[in-house]
Amino acid sequence: MNPKHLIAFLCLLAFTLAVPTNNKYDECHTQHPTPTPTPKYCQYSGGLGWENKVHAFTAQGVIYYTIDSPQACCESCANIPKCVQWVYVSNPAKNICRNFVLEPTVNTCNFNEVNTIVADGGVIHCDNAE
Repeated sequence: MNPKHLIAFLCLLAFTLAVPTNNKYDECHTQHPTPTPTPKYCQYSGGLGWENKVHAFTAQGVIYYTIDSPQACCESCANIPKCVQWVYVSNPAKNICRNFVLEPTVNTCNFNEVNTIVADGGVIHCDNAE
């Protein structure tokens, strides 16, 4: 290698090593926050949203469905933001799902909690109820 080329190469190498490698764009990587896990309602009897306890209730604000399972009834309530609790009653004639939607005149969440003896049920959105 020619001495002039060697000196030029060494100068270029020294300059490359002497210049800081960080630049103003190094910190511009997209930050991905760790997602907060969503509570998993309706997974099993006795679990979150399916505690087989509900607040005492009136007939006001009740939505009736014919649904095949208590889990599906629980999920139907979990998917309605103003649904505060659900009750599923199964009998040979028909399966009935009741979703209790928060009404301005009756706040079911303020009533006492009772065990569901002959039905499945649970409280879903009472923590956020006004």
